[in-house]
Amino acid sequence: MKKLFVIALIALFMAGDAFATSGPNNPGDILGQGKYPSDPHRIFRFVHISPNDNDTDGVTEDAVVVWDDEFDDGVSVELSSTSLDARVAGILVTTVTSSDSTGAGHAASDDIGTSDWGWLQTYGLYDDGVYADTYGVQTGRTIGNGGTNGACGQFDVYTTNAKSGYCGILGFSLDAITAGGADGDVFITCD
Repeated sequence: MKKLFVIALIALFMAGDAFATSGPNNPGDILGQGKYPSDPHRIFRFVHISPNDNDTDGVTEDAVVVWDDEFDDGVSVELSSTSLDARVAGILVTTVTSSDSTGAGHAASDDIGTSDWGWLQTYGLYDDGVYADTYGVQTGRTIGNGGTNGACGQFDVYTTNAKSGYCGILGFSLDAITAGGADGDVFITCD
């Protein structure tokens, strides 16, 4: 009887450890996906949306965001105010409202427990359709931060070209994305 009790106690402790570790829910946590080698591997990060003049009403899913350079905390992202932005973080996969912290000066540490948090995909296939800026993107091209807030654009290294200014590399396009459209799949390589 004692042996049975000891075995049951050991099994309880082992099961308790297995169920205690659920998914990441802390700022900066990373969540990977891919149960089998044939599954597409994706990496997600739990990030803070830092409100600025470009995203006072929040940020919708499918938006290309950049790392926030005001707070330098490694978990805050924002919409870019310029197409000349090399701080590309990835694509937001959840809509995040910034209603809890409108105005400037809200670091991630100030917004614990608010609705200013969401999931950012930093690596892998993104097949929900990403918005392209006014120039569109050709199939198989390197893409970066576009000239429109939350959009991607075709990466261009020539400053004399009218499409120049896409500095931060987001990844590459798997489909052609029409100008102003959100109809293409991309592979993100930010992580």
